Amino acid sequence: MTTEEARQYFKDCGLSYADIKEPDFWLLVAMVSKELSEFVFSSHAYEDKGNMTINKKTLKFTFTKKGLKNAFIEVDGPYFKGREAISFNRDGFIGFAGWAGGNNADPFIKGFVKWCDMIKEGLK
Repeated sequence: MTTEEARQYFKDCGLSYADIKEPDFWLLVAMVSKELSEFVFSSHAYEDKGNMTINKKTLKFTFTKKGLKNAFIEVDGPYFKGREAISFNRDGFIGFAGWAGGNNADPFIKGFVKWCDMIKEGLK
């Protein structure tokens, strides 16, 4: 699945920022972390399993009574720190690892899609 398809999936699930509460955000962090632990990061100089991790110290998020306002999840890797994993921007745009080439955005997209399914089910 591409990043554009993941954004559309969020919409197709009938989700909006108003549906996302703080516990839901932490669930997303956990689900992406699980995907990262099983993922083989590919780069020119490094291939290893489970070597990207969410930096919980740099998580930034704002919630109001109406739900999520914005959030930024960053990831650290073998030769970088603080790169975008998933961002929920104030204008409604959801970003996925804009820095990643090849299949390196896969764990973020897979975790996000699984999370969408769980949030959607919880709204029924």
